[in-house]
Amino acid sequence: MNKFSFIYLVFIYLLFAVYTYFGEINFEYQIIGCFLLILLFGIPHGAIDHIVYKTQNNISNLKFFSFYLSLIILYTVSWFIFPKWCLIMFLLLSAYHFGESQFSEFKFNSIPKKLTSIFCGIIIISSLIYYNQTELVKLSNMYIDTQIFTSIFKSYFIEISFFSSSVLFLLLILFEFLFHSNKLDDLFTILFEMILIHVTFYLFSVLIGFTLYFIFLHSLKVLKQEYQFLKKNTGKLRPTEFVKMLLPFTGLSILFLTIFYIGIVIGIINISTFLFLIIGISVITLPHVFIMANFYNSKVQ
Repeated sequence: MNKFSFIYLVFIYLLFAVYTYFGEINFEYQIIGCFLLILLFGIPHGAIDHIVYKTQNNISNLKFFSFYLSLIILYTVSWFIFPKWCLIMFLLLSAYHFGESQFSEFKFNSIPKKLTSIFCGIIIISSLIYYNQTELVKLSNMYIDTQIFTSIFKSYFIEISFFSSSVLFLLLILFEFLFHSNKLDDLFTILFEMILIHVTFYLFSVLIGFTLYFIFLHSLKVLKQEYQFLKKNTGKLRPTEFVKMLLPFTGLSILFLTIFYIGIVIGIINISTFLFLIIGISVITLPHVFIMANFYNSKVQ
């Protein structure tokens, strides 16, 4: 068990204690707690995309930010024209990104590693939806502008993806460890983390389950990888200096989301809070996925 899995497990036990003492956690408190965790750790893990990418590639600030902001603006506009397709795209991108991150530190052969990471990502996204279909359908039906998403959450394809990706994932993992002499500890770490993810998504609400995974098994891991990478390439990098790197664009992202939300509250932007949360996370995710794909591929090379 690595330290991220340990922290993840400890936090699950703490939540069980909260549930035991207080019973159900009010949905408003869930939003506040999860939102604070995402602000503290989720948004920062993508706040130095420009530094990471420019360290690996010779590109000007103008070219980088033109590409980065263009993707954000284009995707934001697309949400208001093709919301259903944008959600499907968001789920697919998230699956790819989560799977890639989950297996970034394991030494697999190139093709099996890519396939395994893809199936792992599909498991993460499909299991989150599969275990929480009723809740997601209920949330979607609460708002007029998200009712179109119910057909996606209720789709039989979610169940097919969940079971088929689980079987293929296990077969690939076993094949890799049986025939390519990988460490048994790595196998146990992978399987233990996947079990934790399943248990979390099954036991907790979709908001809490996603936040737990996103923070403790994804964002913190990526922050560690980014810190180690920059420390290696800059010669010296203290943790306090790394935190200072995270602050500017974390602040800008929060400011952007705040302005967007204020626009909803005062009626300038006519969308629901639920749709706002989905759009807000997705438009930040899109360019980040491209940057991290380059990051992991460059590290392998």
